[in-house]
Amino acid sequence: MVRGWYEGIETAIQAFLVANAASITDISLGVAVTDAAMDQSLAAAISALQYIRGGDRFTKVFTQIDLYQKLIKAVDSTGRPLYPTFGAMNASGEVGPQQNYLNVHGKTFVPEWATAATGTVAASSWMIDPDMFGLWVSTPQRLDLQWRVAWVDLGIWGYKALAITDYTRTRELIYDPV
Repeated sequence: MVRGWYEGIETAIQAFLVANAASITDISLGVAVTDAAMDQSLAAAISALQYIRGGDRFTKVFTQIDLYQKLIKAVDSTGRPLYPTFGAMNASGEVGPQQNYLNVHGKTFVPEWATAATGTVAASSWMIDPDMFGLWVSTPQRLDLQWRVAWVDLGIWGYKALAITDYTRTRELIYDPV
């Protein structure tokens, strides 16, 4: 039940971002381009963030599976990983030791299962400035319900609230795998 609670939080974040997508600036990464072109596209998009009011304060990207896998497997023209797990020298970033995050040009890309299933259509990942994206969530609290001899009643309770206080500090990264 507790795992289901936290999975529900991830689903709620995704639904909230999708519901507000019309107010969020898009960054189109195009169709499944070469690895080097993808890296350059991300570098250009990320460096341009320095020129928005207040500068680049984006830190986290909730990443859809197609984009995440594209970045995990990205190599240069010699076959060298663009985001290596070990020995990230002269690279654009790195992969976490258990592939549980990517550092891409200074941004933390985390896999987000609720973003969308792998597919053949463009899908969105979400880059946020944590100072402008609010998530308030309680840990699930156990509900003590009266029990009966033939039944066991279990329950949990919690609350969540989400807010974007400045839409200019959130970006939708759109990647098309085909």
